[in-house]
Amino acid sequence: MIVGDAFMKRKERERERKKTVKGKKASEHMKEQKKRKEIVSEWKRIVKWKDGGKRRFVMKNWNLNPRKERERKREWEEQYEQAEREHIYRQRSDKSVRDMDSLKIMKKQS
Repeated sequence: MIVGDAFMKRKERERERKKTVKGKKASEHMKEQKKRKEIVSEWKRIVKWKDGGKRRFVMKNWNLNPRKERERKREWEEQYEQAEREHIYRQRSDKSVRDMDSLKIMKKQS
């Protein structure tokens, strides 16, 4: 009978240990995981929405450390703004080139 009790106690301890992850209850851990996934999907949604599908900066190797996530998000935003500026500049330069071409054509006609 004593052997059976020890076995049951050990099984109970194992069950309790499985419930916790790094000293947290499994439910808390799952909540954190869900929150992190939401953050990730939010960033991806921002990219797709701002981009219109032209350029995508999809972040790889998500680090679940909040400070590093913030740093990476900041880097991503800077990278995105840089690309946006280049894109606008390119559009403007194309426009000015077209205007110059049209002026040349008008001069030739007259």
